[in-house]
Amino acid sequence: MEPLYAAIGRLQIENQLLKKNARAMPVAQQHTLVQASGEGSVQARCQVLGLARSSFYYQPCGESAQNLFLVRLLDEEFPQHNFKGVLGLRDHLRLAGHAVNEMRVRRLVRLLGHEPVYPKPRLSVPGPGHHALPVPATGPPSHGPE
Repeated sequence: MEPLYAAIGRLQIENQLLKKNARAMPVAQQHTLVQASGEGSVQARCQVLGLARSSFYYQPCGESAQNLFLVRLLDEEFPQHNFKGVLGLRDHLRLAGHAVNEMRVRRLVRLLGHEPVYPKPRLSVPGPGHHALPVPATGPPSHGPE
């Protein structure tokens, strides 16, 4: 009889969670839903939602103090030289005495949302005032004056 009551309890929890269309929710809302419904184990609630239990317990650690300092330096440099890409900003930080590589600078620039200003390719768009010349009709090849 005990396993039957356990199964009924599990099914009631699943029914409550699925009534709220939990699978279509963002992950943050799924976390609050798992926390709010206190019945049943965390494992069962996460399994019903299709949520990995490890993601329920995950606590993001944030950026280190070194990275925040580099972000501040990049944020000061970018408005003055907005044409510099990742490699130029990396060189700027290296000249300032910071040991950084391209991948770290790329991640921090992406975090800031900066994009350098440079001419983008527009190869198939004709310039203003450009008109295509008519193609001359070609006949059979001539072999000299006749």
